Amino acid sequence: METFPIDPTSTEINHLSTRHPSLRYQQMTQTLLYEQSVYKDWLASPTSSLLYLTGTTSPEACIKRPTTYSWLSPAAIYVAEQRSTSEKSDDLCVYYNCNPSLHPDVNVRHGSLELLGSIMWSVLRWKPTVLRHRSQHVKQGIEKAKSLRAEGDIRQFVKSMANLLKEILIEAQKETDSGFTYLVLDSLDQIDIKLRYLMDELAHIVAARDCKVKIFVVVNSAYAQGEWDLDMLDSEFRDRVLHHANWDQTRLPTYVRIWNNAKKLGMGNGVDVTDTEE
Repeated sequence: METFPIDPTSTEINHLSTRHPSLRYQQMTQTLLYEQSVYKDWLASPTSSLLYLTGTTSPEACIKRPTTYSWLSPAAIYVAEQRSTSEKSDDLCVYYNCNPSLHPDVNVRHGSLELLGSIMWSVLRWKPTVLRHRSQHVKQGIEKAKSLRAEGDIRQFVKSMANLLKEILIEAQKETDSGFTYLVLDSLDQIDIKLRYLMDELAHIVAARDCKVKIFVVVNSAYAQGEWDLDMLDSEFRDRVLHHANWDQTRLPTYVRIWNNAKKLGMGNGVDVTDTEE
């Protein structure tokens, strides 16, 4: 949230010049996210579904540079905050950021084992009774996945971990009536495996019978290891995936920038933007 000028209470923003390059670009706000039809469809879906946001970020749009953060990343924060305060007691929200540093090393990738293992841990902490009769199975599943990774069979490693996660989710949700598990995964472009390996398995999870899960994924297209071709998915999986593709950060029209700067200076209605042209 400190990377982009989106928090009006931030001292970083208050000290910015009205001519700062970052103020010339579209930024991710709650309003912008919530008005997207694809987000509304994902949230309202009565079945499990996956929302996949991809796009590129303009370097000039950041307060702090260089950064590998995506301008879409604040959307993940908004979703996590919204779902965490849900009045539905049967819901669980797990937020995971694969790019947690303000000064990330572009040569270091985040561990996929840590990502999937942390999600499992969060679900088990939510419903620890699963371990009463599944602890040995969980332990063996993780050891098998680690062995596959050590052998270099990355695709089977991801598949093994994802299947174990799916089983844990199904077992945990047997204790709930109608709740969903929300997995909010930010910056999957920073993961240490090919993006399609992980996304394929996440699509399989949302298509699984008796697994009530909604997954929200943010990817900075500029840094991902390869692309995820949704057209390669079988229809039973593709129908559960919503994609907001090529949502690139764009430069604002001049009249919008003037209006935003006027509000920043407290001028409010003091600027007439109706006759301002690009």
